[in-house]
Amino acid sequence: MKFRTDFVTNSSDSSFITENIHNPKFERLKKKLNIQAVPVGYREFAFPFVSHSSSISEWQLMMLLSKEWFSWMNDEAEYYDEDEGISDYQRQILEGLKKEGLISVDLSEESASEWYNGRGARELSTSFSAFDEGIDAEIDHAEFVDGGWGPLEYVKAKNGRLLVIIADEYFEDDYKGEDINGKEIVIADDDFEDQDALLDYIKENGGIVSEKLTDRTRYYVCAAPESDSRAAEAREKCIPVLSETAFAYRFLGSEQYSSFDLYGLAFEIYGDTDKTVLQFFEKTGCGKVEMAVYNNGRWDFQ
Repeated sequence: MKFRTDFVTNSSDSSFITENIHNPKFERLKKKLNIQAVPVGYREFAFPFVSHSSSISEWQLMMLLSKEWFSWMNDEAEYYDEDEGISDYQRQILEGLKKEGLISVDLSEESASEWYNGRGARELSTSFSAFDEGIDAEIDHAEFVDGGWGPLEYVKAKNGRLLVIIADEYFEDDYKGEDINGKEIVIADDDFEDQDALLDYIKENGGIVSEKLTDRTRYYVCAAPESDSRAAEAREKCIPVLSETAFAYRFLGSEQYSSFDLYGLAFEIYGDTDKTVLQFFEKTGCGKVEMAVYNNGRWDFQ
């Protein structure tokens, strides 16, 4: 499914989500349990982030439940059961998962929230990581919270590799730069402003310059990420891409962008429905980057 929620500028809490997920194991489970996806649409509500879950499959489950939990928490009669604190839709899903041996919730003794805040999160983490095997996914998620941008998250999973970018980590004027020591960088043969200085900086600070995109590549740097053919290849390999300016901000602590300018750029990007968190990161280099490999039923972060 692929969707983008509406954006309302006068709302105190809005979400943009674009997702494109092919997850055969999770889809088979939904079919077996007769779980119907609930259209999310626009809500003044903070949807769960993938980085808060142990797997994309767990996040998909949380998204299926989020509309119900929103209604439940807001005391809407359509979904809310005052005695049990759980909706019929939640009960169907949780009891189905229990029948499959994936969780051990006892809804006769505890509410869904009590279970989740207790052992539930651990059970979901253990059970649903295995469902990410063979997943092909791309998720772009941004929030506008209380007059400012909240987390900006991009997630890409393909061929057993995972890239997570949380692009609000470095909204700071005094950001000093990431340590490049030991990181393998591929530099495009582009018309950079000062390619020699770029190469010298990488080598002098312990970085490794490589010509080929491999599983060891940490970043691909090019002049024009939006049109560079190898940038497209890097994205398919779950390798983060940086423009020359983004590289300078990320590694040199460049003062080119102030916090105000970064927020302004986020607004500019999300005023255009074709722009994404990924493009924000590639333009600015602003964000926490995590990379992982799928191994033995779980994501192992590098």
